[in-house]
Amino acid sequence: MNENKRYKEVYYDSVDVEVTAGCSFTPFLNDPSNSHPLYGGGSGDRVVEQPSKESLGIFIVDQDVIDKNFAKAPNRWSPEELICEGHECFEVTKGIYLTPDEIEDINNDKMLFQELLYGFGLESMISNEVDEEKQKKDREKKENEKKEMKNSSS
Repeated sequence: MNENKRYKEVYYDSVDVEVTAGCSFTPFLNDPSNSHPLYGGGSGDRVVEQPSKESLGIFIVDQDVIDKNFAKAPNRWSPEELICEGHECFEVTKGIYLTPDEIEDINNDKMLFQELLYGFGLESMISNEVDEEKQKKDREKKENEKKEMKNSSS
């Protein structure tokens, strides 16, 4: 994936990623008094003095957390921590929320993969690769047809 043109365009080819089990902060939406700022009513204070060491948490939660916060959402991303300077706040930690069923088989999990592509701005990467490959095959096919026609007419 890191050889992909789109991947390089957004500079992810130079980023080192460390995946660890466990997280230094609690999933914000696991607290029933909190809700998603866009899709769930926006309650709860996400402002922190110092961000955690993680920039992304992948949280496995009960279906009721999904139903409450993501029922009409186009994705499962949520800001987890914000740092504020004056009247401006910046998201420093994000979370992806999935159910146990959606993450059951990590080797075949399309939901997590799609969420990661969306969150990192790479969602078009897969379809672009497929389109480019199809165009390449179409060109090759036309070239072969031209060669065959030329050979048969000789």
